[in-house]
Amino acid sequence: MPIRKGPDKGKVATEISIGVEWDGKERLIPSIVPTLTKSELDYLLDGGKPTDEIVHKAQEYAMKRMREGKSPFAQPGEQFPLPR
Repeated sequence: MPIRKGPDKGKVATEISIGVEWDGKERLIPSIVPTLTKSELDYLLDGGKPTDEIVHKAQEYAMKRMREGKSPFAQPGEQFPLPR
């Protein structure tokens, strides 16, 4: 699990969700996805607001999972390694 480095230093962040709209619906999706770079992940964990690029990556990843019939959120056993 990612560790926050910013104001909440030492606390575990398992997810930072964002709201996006597609197909005319507002959807809640995770912003921490395996396609983020280490610098993007660090930026989010330091309390940064998701950039357009981060939102785009999160939405693309969520859409891929939903097309596969999965929740946009990782389920138990689906954790991914953090970027180095």
